[in-house]
Amino acid sequence: MNRFSPLFIIFLLSLPALTCADFYSHKYAGISFGNQHANNLCSEAEKRIQQISASLDQVDLSRCDDKNNAWKLFAGIRWTPYLAIEASYQNFNKYQLDTHISYGDGEYLNYFSDFDSQLFNIFSLAYLPLGESFSLFGKLGTGIWYAETNEIQKGEVFILYQFEDGSLIEQLTPVRGELTDSSNGFHWAYGAGVNYSYRGKWSLRIEWEQFSKIGGDTFLDEIDSEAITMGWSMHF
Repeated sequence: MNRFSPLFIIFLLSLPALTCADFYSHKYAGISFGNQHANNLCSEAEKRIQQISASLDQVDLSRCDDKNNAWKLFAGIRWTPYLAIEASYQNFNKYQLDTHISYGDGEYLNYFSDFDSQLFNIFSLAYLPLGESFSLFGKLGTGIWYAETNEIQKGEVFILYQFEDGSLIEQLTPVRGELTDSSNGFHWAYGAGVNYSYRGKWSLRIEWEQFSKIGGDTFLDEIDSEAITMGWSMHF
């Protein structure tokens, strides 16, 4: 009957130590680029349109761009092979919504809206080393978001004009307006990824992150955004 050698058992018990033998506590800083997605932006916009369409002749969501590029700066301290704390600044490029409203008598309005958000995050990271260079990690954190909404309104509406003789006439008139608003608040975030470290000098990472309820008092308050990025960091 086969039996485990005591030396083999000792080798198995020593694997974690071998994996982390070259690890040293370090600080790091880096930059990441990738893609973002507002998971339910278009569905929430459709709900909003359904709520207001009952009092109007026609409301259409003519455009909804819920994907764009993203980038972030990050820095942290990894003091054991298994734990780190990290802060990051995340910039989500603009999401865009275009809405067309018509009133049946020739009047119409087009709304061109874009939403830009920035996030300041702090995360706790837990690592699972896989050999000397690779590791898996999960992250959980919170932060502050800042969102800015820009909207342009263009169309034609009936305006009542009074002439010198006192007569009143309604005429279809081109109109244009702009609106800018901003808001901020707290959010929760979590994510996971894989990290490659080169001789303790620099690292590459690929990660996925989820950010909940970014948008404040606008209809965007139920929007959950996610990002998939690839990053590089230098160790100090």
